[in-house]
Amino acid sequence: PSDLGGWANGAGNSGWTLGSGSTPTSGTGPSSAAEGQYYLYAEASGSPTGKEFTSQCLPLVDLSQPQLRFQYHMWSDDTTAANSELVVEARVNAFNTAWSVLWSITGNQGNAWYQAIVDLPDDNNYLIRFRANTAGVVDIGIDDVILSEAMPTSMPSSTPTVSPTFVPTFTAAPSTTPTPGPTSTPSFMPTAMPTKEPSSMPSSYPSDMPSMIPTTMPSRMPSSKPTASPTTTPTAIPTTASPTFEDCIALPHTFGFESGFGDWYNVFADDDFDWTIQEGGTPTSGTGPSGAAVGSKYAYMEVSPFYPTKVAVLLGGCFDFTSIPGPTLSFQYHMFGPFIGTLTLSASMDEGATWMDVWTQTGPAGVDEWQTATIEFTDIFAVRGERTLLRFLGVSSFGYTGDIAIDDISIATKSS
Repeated sequence: PSDLGGWANGAGNSGWTLGSGSTPTSGTGPSSAAEGQYYLYAEASGSPTGKEFTSQCLPLVDLSQPQLRFQYHMWSDDTTAANSELVVEARVNAFNTAWSVLWSITGNQGNAWYQAIVDLPDDNNYLIRFRANTAGVVDIGIDDVILSEAMPTSMPSSTPTVSPTFVPTFTAAPSTTPTPGPTSTPSFMPTAMPTKEPSSMPSSYPSDMPSMIPTTMPSRMPSSKPTASPTTTPTAIPTTASPTFEDCIALPHTFGFESGFGDWYNVFADDDFDWTIQEGGTPTSGTGPSGAAVGSKYAYMEVSPFYPTKVAVLLGGCFDFTSIPGPTLSFQYHMFGPFIGTLTLSASMDEGATWMDVWTQTGPAGVDEWQTATIEFTDIFAVRGERTLLRFLGVSSFGYTGDIAIDDISIATKSS
């Protein structure tokens, strides 16, 4: 028996198969499901094309901002995996033969599950399908498929409850070998919401992950802030008042976090949790740096248990950009884990009334190592003659393995 949650293999093919554990072909495919016990995969053997997995007609008009979220696995130790492809397509009802591509990814993505987020059209009833091209020796897996309202991009007044309208769950138990899915399409729509925990570390991230930077800062101040429990005692949050334009800091400015936050401050309202100073690795395995970029200490946001789309703001002092020519800011950052959100550096020249984003990164930034960001302020806005507030704004993603760290902040004259 099999339960594909109302989805079905395309007519005339059985390219997608329900699996548990490793796939039959060695050197490719996942070793387990991303969530639960079962997942679906397109087998490398047989025809490489025409492997389609299609939904029933979905009433997307019932959602104001429909969004498809799923996890996928594309890995092989064979070099021919570079030719593999996974595509998500949509078409209007069952009578329209034209399919439109909504999302795609090609090539070997490493031996891990990754999350994809796809915004869907909301103007009609649509069919959605996954299409796999397993050219080369590569099995492609999908799991944890959720269709629901889009996750919020600004902070709500309370933690949102997402009620999916369609959640296929793969629950069959294959007897000895995985059983191909049916070619008919059931008309019912299950409504149960699966729970998810990440299973392994990705080495890359989909390029189309949407930005999760709030367009406005939230107006709510939590009654209390839960505190993550790092393996070492964090430095206490400074109690000094926020910086003002009367006490601007002359440049150049170089700062680590060896003796505390210095001229940087956790805000006491309008965010959800705080930045913490840490030495060594972060408490959550599979994310965060193993040590500082420079020296022994750094600042980071411990995402567990603050997700999804929770905000942590680290506010810098007022910097006097009139004191040096060609002001350039650089810092090191670490963003590695399956559920990395967004880090943004913003600047304000009106005492925080308005902010301009001058740098942002969403999703993992390469491999598990520190990266360097460099921002030439004169190339972004006319900063000469202005005194400027700076802030780092971090937003968590959809899971707890998403720690973001910063270190080695420097504002100096641009190097020739």
